[in-house]
Amino acid sequence: MKVTLQKQKLKEALELVRAKKMTVWKAAEVAGVTYREMLAFLKTHNITFPLSENELRREVDEVLGYQ
Repeated sequence: MKVTLQKQKLKEALELVRAKKMTVWKAAEVAGVTYREMLAFLKTHNITFPLSENELRREVDEVLGYQ
């Protein structure tokens, strides 16, 4: 029973991250796993790491060498 409940919490947390309604940190907390474990679950469930438009722009600018 406990394993089923944890799987359901993980599933719900992953869906909320996918919808960008929950942070990865919060999803890990809700699912009862570590941040690194949640990152692995994102990868295995083919969910991209959620970035806001501003965060993505900042990352691209940094890669391209813009300040």
